Amino acid sequence: MRDRIIILCGMPGAGKGAISKIMRWMPNTVHLSSGEKFRALDPESDLGKRVRDIMAKGELIDDATVNEVILPSLTPGQSLLLDGYPRSVAQAEYILDLAKKSDVDVCAVLLEIDEDLAMKRRDHRIKHMVDNGETPRKDDLDPEALPKRFSEFREKTAPMIEYLREKLGDNFCAIDGSGYLEDVYDNIMCKIIRN
Repeated sequence: MRDRIIILCGMPGAGKGAISKIMRWMPNTVHLSSGEKFRALDPESDLGKRVRDIMAKGELIDDATVNEVILPSLTPGQSLLLDGYPRSVAQAEYILDLAKKSDVDVCAVLLEIDEDLAMKRRDHRIKHMVDNGETPRKDDLDPEALPKRFSEFREKTAPMIEYLREKLGDNFCAIDGSGYLEDVYDNIMCKIIRN
């Protein structure tokens, strides 16, 4: 598979994190998760405090802050798997411009699910963590956070997805994300390899 940027997108709870945990093992692929990058920030730094407060409220982080934290870099001979980034048209423009300057192809995979399933997955995640003696994420425990994230997804991220659909053409594919993880992964790989 030639070098490229692979963008995983979808509403909160679509399975981007779960799928990326499998896809990150593809040969010569670097996985970049915006959530992991943000959670790894020094919580005592000004940037870390700002990001932590935004994430605790379940809100989307502004474009300038995201690009400041992510700063994706491309290395010859490697593909970049983006999980949870971009989330706005401005961020998508940034990625497409970076790819053009680096002469790298871009493809996007949209994982499609509905809001009811996303909420069931959140509830399952909380139960699984509690059963294993782990502390659930703050935003999972806030009953208002996920509906707020749905609203921000519709307002900011959905237009970005349509932007990618238009700009990428055949390099954009929509996959049913409601099935078994292995089936979703197989469907994604069929599309990526085909392109």
